[in-house]
Amino acid sequence: EQGRDLVLAGAILSIVLNPLMFLAVDWMRPWLERRAGKAASLDEAKPIGPATEPGQLASVAAPVKEDGPPPRTALRGHSILVGYGRVGSLVGASLKEAALPFLVIEDADKTLAKLRDDGIETVSGNAASSE
Repeated sequence: EQGRDLVLAGAILSIVLNPLMFLAVDWMRPWLERRAGKAASLDEAKPIGPATEPGQLASVAAPVKEDGPPPRTALRGHSILVGYGRVGSLVGASLKEAALPFLVIEDADKTLAKLRDDGIETVSGNAASSE
């Protein structure tokens, strides 16, 4: 019975605190974005390819450095697909049809080559890996 009470208390606290936390984050967002913008150097902020508008696909995919972090994307307000297998390809087709920008994280070289040929921005790697 004590365990049930603890679980119930945790659930109630979560229900009460989550909306407050989301409000606080929304309130702080402009300040955090300004601060993050000041911290990024001009060299870091260079786009990796042509900028795209919603409804357009990137025409050039950036090469991935194996020894460092993945390159920055020029896309804004885009979706990220982790994997482009059976489900990811269906979601990608729907995003293309709706003219919504997206980026794909994939580790299969053959799939990456096809995506890049189709003008879809990609990041090579396994999203489940910590490296």
